[in-house]
Amino acid sequence: MPHGAIRERPLLLTWAVLMALSALGAFGAWLADGGTLRLAGLGAIALFTLFKARLILANYLELSRAPGWLAGFSVAIFLLLAMIFCLIALVPAP
Repeated sequence: MPHGAIRERPLLLTWAVLMALSALGAFGAWLADGGTLRLAGLGAIALFTLFKARLILANYLELSRAPGWLAGFSVAIFLLLAMIFCLIALVPAP
């Protein structure tokens, strides 16, 4: 098996997981559209976004080889998403 084919298989699997998380994010957006589960939907979107960012950082940017950088970027993304979530939670639902 050529070396390129070995490297492409994990990337293809990562892409498939990213697509599944995108579909789940769309479901979270559908939940957030209603008034009752608004915060649950927004939390789901934030959570899926964090997972997707970690997958991209770890697999496509190969930060899995530099765990300190991966952790640092993950914390920064988590804090940014938490701030956005809190600011949206403060706005009353229409």
